Amino acid sequence: MGAVLGSHDDALLVTDTSDVELNSLRATGTIPGVKVLWVSGRNGPGRAFLRTTGDGRWLEYRAPGSQTFGGRVRIEDDGVYLAEDGEDRTKYIRAEVLVDYLANGRAAAEVILRDEYGNHMGQDDLTAAEAAAGKQTIWQVRLHNVTGVELRQLFLWISVSKGLLELSKNGAVFFMPSSEAAKFGWQRVAAGAYRLLYIRRTISAGTSSAAAALAQLHAAFTTI
Repeated sequence: MGAVLGSHDDALLVTDTSDVELNSLRATGTIPGVKVLWVSGRNGPGRAFLRTTGDGRWLEYRAPGSQTFGGRVRIEDDGVYLAEDGEDRTKYIRAEVLVDYLANGRAAAEVILRDEYGNHMGQDDLTAAEAAAGKQTIWQVRLHNVTGVELRQLFLWISVSKGLLELSKNGAVFFMPSSEAAKFGWQRVAAGAYRLLYIRRTISAGTSSAAAALAQLHAAFTTI
């Protein structure tokens, strides 16, 4: 029957300090009656597929590179639904569905996923003068447990293709965790609670331009 919102990997919402969710990927393409609102970063860029089956009220999703559609999601009313890939459920989308516009029966479409640049996670581009002089920036993101249960062992790590990226829980002491094994994070996050994460980006003086540089924040956790 598929997953419900907030039940699996989407239990953790990553937002800016205004509670606007951060996007890692941009989706282009859909089927009638379905609007893709958000795509998990684990999908990666590429060609995904979305379809409805049966009477047109069953929604299924397949991530780029996957050979298997995820569990069917039953559409009863207008609303936002979670659809997961069949091989890796960390690869999922959230979609808004308007029942009156769904096809009467089967419909399918390719969904092109592209990396999102210049979002809150990556921050803005530097001017030539800033790059020449070097620049350090500190900002915050919120990690919100949107479920009704406690999250445990919330560990974070980063990868970056240009410059230096560091994480902190207090804005004073920064670390560069490169894998889950670093165990940087929190042992417990209560239901409905959030944690504030500080991110520091350092661009050394004289750094050359890199228009397609990516910064990635990874998270792992368990639920009780």
